[in-house]
Amino acid sequence: MTQAPAAYALAGEVDASTAPSHLERLQATIAATPGDTVVVELDRTRMVDTTGLGMLINAHAAAKDLNKRLVLRGANHRLVRLMEIAGTYELFDWEP
Repeated sequence: MTQAPAAYALAGEVDASTAPSHLERLQATIAATPGDTVVVELDRTRMVDTTGLGMLINAHAAAKDLNKRLVLRGANHRLVRLMEIAGTYELFDWEP
């Protein structure tokens, strides 16, 4: 039986003041997840700056180190565009 993916919800602004604590909690979620997938819910996120992007990249690396997938769900067009410009879009699995 496959386990349901764990979820971590981001909300509001993900920037230099919030990204470090989100990264810490997201890495803990990834490490504690018995399954192989962690979904980051982004539908309540208003803004993600480059620091937030770096946080997501670091979380992706943490998941990969543990042979897990980090899936981004509900990203707005601005975040998708930022990742395309930064060349990081292809690192992630995406869900609408």
